[in-house]
Amino acid sequence: MKNEKSKDKKKSVKPDQKVKKGDKFTCDSCGMVIAVDDPCGCDACNLVCCGQDMSYSPC
Repeated sequence: MKNEKSKDKKKSVKPDQKVKKGDKFTCDSCGMVIAVDDPCGCDACNLVCCGQDMSYSPC
């Protein structure tokens, strides 16, 4: 199952890491993907979907 694989590779944004254009966040429950188009410049960004933090994939 696709979602089980991504749980093994789950990453989160480190506190000192900035999100960049093209980075992606994926929900391990439903599979929704959010791509960053215009980064806000915050030091850390954690998005929540289905009640849990989304997995982070840097570009």
